Amino acid sequence: MAFQPALKALIAQYLDAYAARDARAASAVFAERARIITPFGPPIVGRDAIAAAHYDWFDDGETNKRLDVVEAGARGEMGYAVLRWSADLREPDGRIVRDTGLSLNVLMHSYGGWMIAQTALVPDASTLAGVPPLELAEAGTPV
Repeated sequence: MAFQPALKALIAQYLDAYAARDARAASAVFAERARIITPFGPPIVGRDAIAAAHYDWFDDGETNKRLDVVEAGARGEMGYAVLRWSADLREPDGRIVRDTGLSLNVLMHSYGGWMIAQTALVPDASTLAGVPPLELAEAGTPV
């Protein structure tokens, strides 16, 4: 399957799993040793950790997840996708806020098809308001 239709199918698979609040199925679009880089905490490494992060996101009440392709392409066994993401999140006071941002995704093709190998989440400034900065890792410590 060509990259663009495969990417759309991968996104649909993820969003279906997300809507069903199925963290294992949502993490299945990620490679076994995939990594998510986020300003909200340390890197999330490995499919099991990615599933656990999704359980946390579901517990936070995140709903109405949306992913729109901004730009994507592939060459050989490697691909990339810049996605605009958005989701509703219930604040402690009951208000619903819309979190938005971009993600840069590196994809790889293997025997099972295309999978996400790495994701960097880049929230919009309004999403980051009030989020404390992370401490920098010590020199020489992998991040």
